[in-house]
Amino acid sequence: MIISHQHLLTLSGIKGFGPKKINTVAEILRNEEIEQLSDKDLCDVINDMIGKRILKGVKDFHQHAFMEAADTAKRILEKTFAHQISMVSRYDESYPTALLYTNDEYGRESIPPFLFYKGDISVTNRKSIAIIGTREPSIEGEIASEFFAKKLAEKGVNIVSGLALGCDTFAHKGALEVHGITTAILGGGLDKIYPSENAELAERILEERGLVFTEYPVGEATTTYSLVARDRLQAALSQAIIVIQTDVNGGSMHAVKSAFAAHKAIFGVVYKKDLHDEHIGGNKLLIQKSIAKPIYCTEENISLLISAIDAMPTPEGTQLSLF
Repeated sequence: MIISHQHLLTLSGIKGFGPKKINTVAEILRNEEIEQLSDKDLCDVINDMIGKRILKGVKDFHQHAFMEAADTAKRILEKTFAHQISMVSRYDESYPTALLYTNDEYGRESIPPFLFYKGDISVTNRKSIAIIGTREPSIEGEIASEFFAKKLAEKGVNIVSGLALGCDTFAHKGALEVHGITTAILGGGLDKIYPSENAELAERILEERGLVFTEYPVGEATTTYSLVARDRLQAALSQAIIVIQTDVNGGSMHAVKSAFAAHKAIFGVVYKKDLHDEHIGGNKLLIQKSIAKPIYCTEENISLLISAIDAMPTPEGTQLSLF
């Protein structure tokens, strides 16, 4: 049987259950011929797995704690539907295939067990490129972010970014300006768009048939940790990454590391004007170390980016398209 969304949320609310343990339970249930699984049945299955040491490291597992997690999961689902948010798990056919190959910045498997989204989840099957960078870009960075997003969106590429202020904002706006498709990945629940300044931008993305999604349920606040975790999803969903502007220690480096570990194409923007290293120190470093290829704001480089996307091997079973 395929584990239900409610039971996935229940497991995620139990102390000691991360994505790996959730997947272990789900895979065992997948091989069981069970028509319907009650909360108590699942609790019994987990106790049996702990007894057989299939689930190692789980301590102090009690039915009372499990039932509390089950009640919380039901409330989350009710709120999810009330906010007109959809949910998909990695065991559903509509789950983005590219995200089944998600790794963190150290190259370790890090697949989100479930996603919450608004919009068209099928846009994840398009050819995609992540445009990332600092929240405080120079004017040149704003122009570059919008330029690449606009030109690539015109060619049918899905522009992936994080809805943050700065480079992300200009990337999404660039795509929308030409009525292109763009995907925003958030680091908190969709019931409260973060940052609030971009709530209207999120609505515009949905109006243009785009996608806004997160791995966090309603009620989950955005944190520094969740924003770092979000970066790996930008890398996983895209065939290539454009670093608009970043410092050597900028947050964008987390996405770069995840992309590098997954052997994705990485590009760093080079500017004609000599900018301060606080804006492009990371760009320079990535190019110097041959981690990123240099690109300029020219039509010729748009063709280079399209070729790089086309050259990237696609995950098994994925059929990417421009439209």
